[in-house]
Amino acid sequence: MRLQRKKSMTNQSGWRKRQIQMPKFDIWERESLVDFAGECYVKLCEQDDRIQQLECDLKTALEAYRDLSKNL
Repeated sequence: MRLQRKKSMTNQSGWRKRQIQMPKFDIWERESLVDFAGECYVKLCEQDDRIQQLECDLKTALEAYRDLSKNL
């Protein structure tokens, strides 16, 4: 199987995003799909934890900013 080079695209906000080439899951063996799904779930949970931490950090930073700006 030959891999195609992914092209970079720029969206309206200026962030570059790459085109996603969907794997052909219909030809994967069941065991490979199960392994892949497990790995994806673990990564999804890790990313969710990180997002929640960043949301808490943002909330803390905004509260600190408000406190500082009140004292000016």
